[in-house]
Amino acid sequence: MPPAGSWIAPTPVPNSRTTRQPPKNPPMQSKTDSAPPFQPLSTLTAAGLRALPGLDTRGKHHRFLFEAPCQLNNASMFYYGCPTIGRYSYLRTGTVFDVASIGRYCSIGPEVLLGDGEHPTTWLSTSPAQYIDVVFNFYPPEKAVSGNRIIPRTPENNDGRTEPVVIGHDVWIGARAIIRKGVRIGDGAIIGAGAFVNHDVEPYSIVGGLPARHLRYRFPREIRERLLALRWWQFDINDLAGIPFDDILSAIVMIEQREKAGQIQRRPYQFSAVTLHTRGWYDHVALAEERPLDEAEAAAPAAGAPEAPLPHPPPPS
Repeated sequence: MPPAGSWIAPTPVPNSRTTRQPPKNPPMQSKTDSAPPFQPLSTLTAAGLRALPGLDTRGKHHRFLFEAPCQLNNASMFYYGCPTIGRYSYLRTGTVFDVASIGRYCSIGPEVLLGDGEHPTTWLSTSPAQYIDVVFNFYPPEKAVSGNRIIPRTPENNDGRTEPVVIGHDVWIGARAIIRKGVRIGDGAIIGAGAFVNHDVEPYSIVGGLPARHLRYRFPREIRERLLALRWWQFDINDLAGIPFDDILSAIVMIEQREKAGQIQRRPYQFSAVTLHTRGWYDHVALAEERPLDEAEAAAPAAGAPEAPLPHPPPPS
């Protein structure tokens, strides 16, 4: 990645697919709930999900929606909020706190931090002892009295972000990147290794640094517009066999031609469901939810494709 500078790009507006509402997960079970016998995580490969020993759910039973195939690998992840993940996407290691959705064809590197919780900065203290009684309730004397002091956090008294992270399609997040709560990452974006991302990221923007700033776009404006209109991730990659992936303009033209000729079809979102736990999995439901492609997404160019040339940032100092 180019060296980080001091310029910070203005908050962009991601395209419409990053703002879509993901399928709603069934309620999360607490760690005290009983559960059927666990199956080894490694056996989920037959269902199209690679999740290996090392995944950490902090003792909770998380309902997880996924499109096959995708990977969690042997992530040591704390799934405080379980993401919906699209096909051909993978996570390696890190911590997932609050993520609403991860699109298709996403590559998320090791030791990432996604949507970590935030503390109030204008209260007497930043400590959760003021507003969460369970943090220290492992100590019996504390458990008996903690409820007397708790003040609930509300939109009026809490200045921390509460919205989840939303990750579009074809996003690459480098090793040790930190994505702040509420950030929306546009389709085709790249997050540099070690970046701290505290603002939305435009489609096909490459960002990096502390805090992250726009470095450059992956493609010229005209190519970006065509990619956002094409929405190639709605196709299965196997239907694109023979496409010259390494020649972006030829690839766009050939995909457009194949679709026009009726040779390829767009695939709706088809999610399977499974309950994950550090010790294994249970209650797998194949194709638990099918979400048709949004009509606006299927029929119109993507929102966020600029009508005028996009501004370029000043060179790093």
